[in-house]
Amino acid sequence: MTLTATNALLPTPEPTSVPIPAPTCGYVFSSYQTPSLTKPLPTTAITTAGTLSLTGAFLAGLDTSRYTVTIGGQACPVVSIATNTTDANSQDLVCTLPALPAGIWSVVIAVSGFGNTRAAPVLASSATAAAMTLQ
Repeated sequence: MTLTATNALLPTPEPTSVPIPAPTCGYVFSSYQTPSLTKPLPTTAITTAGTLSLTGAFLAGLDTSRYTVTIGGQACPVVSIATNTTDANSQDLVCTLPALPAGIWSVVIAVSGFGNTRAAPVLASSATAAAMTLQ
C-alpha cells in the first residue's frame, strides 16, 4: 500500500508518497499539506482598529467562509481573500481587527479541511498615552 498526498498549489519539499507494507495501517504527516504564512506579520504595534493583511499558502481557495481568524481569542472576521499578485502560490487574506487592549496576542488562522497555519504568529497592540492636566 502507498499513501499519496498531492497539492498542485505548493512545491513538494517532502516526499509525496510513502510505501507501507501490507497489512499495516499507517499515517503520514506532510507539512506541505499544512497552511502556512509566507510573509511575516507587521513588526510595528497596531494602535487603532482597522484591518490586518496576512499572506500565506492557505490552500483552501478564495472562499472567505473557509477561513476563521482569531486574535487573542477574539474573532477577526475575514473580509477578503485573493491570489497574491507577486506569488501565484500565495493568497492575501484581510480581516477586521477586534478591539484589543495593549499586549502581544496570538493569531490563529484556521483553514477548513486543512487545520491551523503552522508557526503561530503573534501581533502586538500598544496603549495610547494621553496628556491630562489635573486641577
